[in-house]
Amino acid sequence: VDSTVISSINSLLMAPTNPEPTVRNTQSFNEKKDVAKTLLLYSKWIHYSGQKQKKDVLNLYTQVKDLQPCEKGYFHLAKYYDELYVDARKCQQESLVVSSAGSKKGSVLSNSSTEKAGWDYLFKGMYFYAKGLHSGHKNLFQALPRLLTLWFDFGTIYQMSGSAGNKELKSTHMKIMSLMRGCLKDLPTYQWLTVLPQLVSRICHQNGETVQMVKNIITSVLHQFPQQGLWIMAAVSKSTV
Repeated sequence: VDSTVISSINSLLMAPTNPEPTVRNTQSFNEKKDVAKTLLLYSKWIHYSGQKQKKDVLNLYTQVKDLQPCEKGYFHLAKYYDELYVDARKCQQESLVVSSAGSKKGSVLSNSSTEKAGWDYLFKGMYFYAKGLHSGHKNLFQALPRLLTLWFDFGTIYQMSGSAGNKELKSTHMKIMSLMRGCLKDLPTYQWLTVLPQLVSRICHQNGETVQMVKNIITSVLHQFPQQGLWIMAAVSKSTV
């Protein structure tokens, strides 16, 4: 199966980029779509069976995305980056060296290469979740709540870390906030309506920039869906959970 898939991809990549007949264009598109579907199934099988290293699995998911840029490809690539981030965070936490008792906010030192890789995985996972949401809504109820969870959790880490001297953390924070501003601008408002309870529950987040962004999203939802939005907010406000 491996050699068949790879040879199919290679033959497609070597095909002329601008064939003249329209029929040939359509045929080439359909071939790429079929190969992308097959490659995605193969990538998921390789991933969950644990038969290859993470860089090989990542390369397979990336090839799916490049062959057929669509919601499904973006979503599965995002999920894999998400998984890599979770693993990297575990490694970070295991390798933390707690500083002296007199230090503020529990500042810590960690392996810089592991930390850099972890934040890179986080941003790319969030980025491809967002790309998938821009491309469709079939995975909306998995992708958007997870995107928000990653955002809120990172905001807490950033706020509690005393991040002024941590360039990687500061850079990641800037990129993530820029990504979320883009999501607020470009994602359909109905998508935000589906996660309004999650947004309302984080209105008192520790990170000031995150709170302001949450307020902006909620305002946008209430402006376009006032009745539905107010009902949801009322239900959340009365919740005892």
